[in-house]
Amino acid sequence: APPGVPGTMGQRLVHVEPPATRPRFNNVEPRSREERLAIRDKDMLEKLRLEHRLKSNAKEDLNSNLLEPPPNSAGFISEADRFCTDAAGEEFADRQRRKLEREELVERKRVINYEREAKRWDRVRMEEKFEDIKLQELKESQIPELNKSSVKYNMITLQYEDSHDGQSLKYRDDLVKRHMAVQANKGLRHMKSSVNYDMITGEPVRSKIPVPAMPTDPGPAPEKTDPWANMTHFRVDSLYDNEPERHEVSSRGGGTGY
Repeated sequence: APPGVPGTMGQRLVHVEPPATRPRFNNVEPRSREERLAIRDKDMLEKLRLEHRLKSNAKEDLNSNLLEPPPNSAGFISEADRFCTDAAGEEFADRQRRKLEREELVERKRVINYEREAKRWDRVRMEEKFEDIKLQELKESQIPELNKSSVKYNMITLQYEDSHDGQSLKYRDDLVKRHMAVQANKGLRHMKSSVNYDMITGEPVRSKIPVPAMPTDPGPAPEKTDPWANMTHFRVDSLYDNEPERHEVSSRGGGTGY
């Protein structure tokens, strides 16, 4: 046995080359736990697939940051230009922004208050106009019988009414006054006294009392007309720029519904 080879026991060792067709072992280094977990990650798996994908016979360079555009692109900006280095200017711009926001708030409140007050005063003016129209219609309308006086003159000023009944009353009163003056003159003609003054009043005796002229007869009374015959409903929407009122007939009462 060759020296240095134990256990040959006088046998001859022959070295046989392995055939070329015999498969050889492919020793693969086992992956670590971090690598196995990274392969399971969705983002990492997509990046791995993109790395092994060919496009236009060239591989994409995925080693750079995908979120940062290349320097030759239009959206590229350097780190120095991304951040503001003028702290004083930034503070001044912030103060100006807050000032503009405060001014816009004040102006917005002013406009809201102005519009609210304008609407309120428009409503007040419309109500005053409505009251004026209502009072004018009451003045022009006939006086209700419930509050109408039984005499045809004003009991405070003693002035006759400006109506046919007032003129008729004035005509009758003038006739009575004229008749009283005529009768007084007749009494003066037949009255004989030894003194030239009135013994009752003490005034000088007048020879004649002035007789007023014959009053003018106002004529027959005109025909009475119904004041509600030609009266129409007052339309409140005529004062406002809203939808016109609709007067619909109710199905239950048959009246006019508002």
